[in-house]
Amino acid sequence: MGQDWVETETSGCDLGDVRLNRRLGIMLSAIGERPDKSLPTAFQDWSNTKAAYRFFANENVSEDKILEGHFAASALRIQATEGPILILQDTTEFSFKRSVTWRKSVPLGKYCLIGRGAGGGDQALPGACPPMSSFTARSRPISTWSACRPASSPPTI
Repeated sequence: MGQDWVETETSGCDLGDVRLNRRLGIMLSAIGERPDKSLPTAFQDWSNTKAAYRFFANENVSEDKILEGHFAASALRIQATEGPILILQDTTEFSFKRSVTWRKSVPLGKYCLIGRGAGGGDQALPGACPPMSSFTARSRPISTWSACRPASSPPTI
């Protein structure tokens, strides 16, 4: 798999340190070549795996900062698209078979639903935030994002 997509998707991403930006590109390339593998298998050796875990633990690295590049690249693809843009959403539902009384359904970071747990405390339950993907009318993919991430909403054109 070529490096062009990695450069395109990370060019608008600034993690505050050139080494972090470079590590992000290396990690995306490795994961892109082996998307069905675990991190240790995708990175193929212990030093690269440790580097990935250090990367994720770095205080300058956040999901929003990583996604800035993807959203900037998505905005460019959307601007270059003539005709309709199709937004598709997977509405698959998951059941975790928990006995939860729902208090409310609101976006909350990575999670979408808040439930009242057996101990009376609130629990954020994953799996209820369907991803959305955008495509051109000719089926060319443009972007993917989660409906439950208000801080990382689709790019404004």
